[in-house]
Amino acid sequence: MLESIAAMVAGPLAGQIAKKVGLPEGMVKAAVVAAVPMLLGALAKNARSDDGAASLHGAIERNHSGAVLDDVDGYLGRGGNLEDGAGILRHTLGERQPVAEQAVAQQSGLDMGDVSKLLPMLAPLVMGALGKEQRSQGLDAGGLANLVQEQRREAVQRDEGGAGGMAALLDRDGDGDIMDDIGDLAGLASKFLGK
Repeated sequence: MLESIAAMVAGPLAGQIAKKVGLPEGMVKAAVVAAVPMLLGALAKNARSDDGAASLHGAIERNHSGAVLDDVDGYLGRGGNLEDGAGILRHTLGERQPVAEQAVAQQSGLDMGDVSKLLPMLAPLVMGALGKEQRSQGLDAGGLANLVQEQRREAVQRDEGGAGGMAALLDRDGDGDIMDDIGDLAGLASKFLGK
C-alpha cells in the first residue's frame, strides 16, 4: 500500500500537484517520497493504543471512504481539501508538525512554506488509501491498526530507495518509530536522493 500511494502521487499526478502549487515536479516527487511514509508512520504510532486505533478507525469511517482516489484529478483540480488535510496533520503529527515539515523540506529542497502547502493536499490521499483498504478488507479498529503497523514495518525494513528507504533513514535508532528521529536529518538528504 505504501508503494502504491507513493507511486500514485509521485507518478503522473506529481506534475498536476506541482502545477497546482507552482513548484518543480522533481521537488514535489521528492517531497512525496519523504512525506508518505512519514504520515503512515505517524498514523501507526497513534494507532498503537486501543483509543488511538478506535479514533483512526472512526475518522476513516466518517470522512475517508477512499472516494478521493476515484477522482484524484478532480480533487487536485479543486485544489485539494486543504482544511481537511490540515486537520489530519494536526491530529496525526501534533506538536511535531513543524519538525516533520522541516524534514520534508530538507529531503526535497522545498522551503517550509511550500511544504506547508503540499502536505495538506497529500494527507487526505493517504487517509483515502487507508479507507479503501479498511472497506475492502472489512477491517475493524484492531485490523486497521495492524494494517498501518504492517505498512510502517515494511517501510522501515526496506534498505534501498523509494518511500521505504526514506522511512528506514528516518528511523535512525531502529525502534520502529520515525517520529522520535525526524528532527535529526542533517546530511541524510544527499544519501537518499542520490539513490
